[in-house]
Amino acid sequence: MDNDKIIRILSKKYGKDERVIRSVTNVPFLFTKKVISSLEDERPIRIPYMGSFVLRRHRTKSKHLHYMLLKEVVERLKLDYEKSTEERRKEIVYTISVIIDVLIDRGYKDEQFVQHLIEWQNRA
Repeated sequence: MDNDKIIRILSKKYGKDERVIRSVTNVPFLFTKKVISSLEDERPIRIPYMGSFVLRRHRTKSKHLHYMLLKEVVERLKLDYEKSTEERRKEIVYTISVIIDVLIDRGYKDEQFVQHLIEWQNRA
């Protein structure tokens, strides 16, 4: 059933104008859009019959791209590590340790990739 048909059925059932039914059904989503797009308000919201929603600010697009870039850099360094001299290996381990510190400071400590890096660093 499409939305218009459902709204017509509800309109007849409750004896209300279709515009009233349409606005009542759309209000939670308009409110959700307003709250989620607000940068000041980080509280979770609850929509009846749908559950609660939280916008996780630490997962914004720029931070995620930063994480992905650091992840790619580390992968390339790990490949370079295998065919490097001892001095270069020390530099690579130091660089990766700095990247690990940055990732932990930015809240990625529990990520599987960061845990894998810490294990790799301990082995190297």
